[in-house]
Amino acid sequence: MSRWDSPESIEQRLLVDRLFLHPKLRDVPWFAVPNGSYKSPNQAKLFKAEGLRAGVPDLIFPVKSKDGKKVGLVIEMKRPDGKGKLSPAQVDFLTMFQEQGWATHVALTADEAWRIVCKHLGIKP
Repeated sequence: MSRWDSPESIEQRLLVDRLFLHPKLRDVPWFAVPNGSYKSPNQAKLFKAEGLRAGVPDLIFPVKSKDGKKVGLVIEMKRPDGKGKLSPAQVDFLTMFQEQGWATHVALTADEAWRIVCKHLGIKP
């Protein structure tokens, strides 16, 4: 199975489609971090030299929560069958974000991640 057809990738792409299509999210800043992508050994060295770090969450929303209690939102996507485990580096990054006042979540499906984003931004799912 390639990264392209992995269950985690499929769910993340379903979420991204919804994010791009929702009219209330057109001006909301967010981005994905390509940590899981294949890189040749030379590319991996270059990305590491440029600051790519293992464990950074998959999706980052640098926008305050609707209630103003959280400075941003990060979501780590995992396999929908629940078999995906957080790496120690992922746990460390999620903990660091929490300590800095961010909302942190692990989502197994696009629907779950969508509800998390909507709640954070105060919009109806």
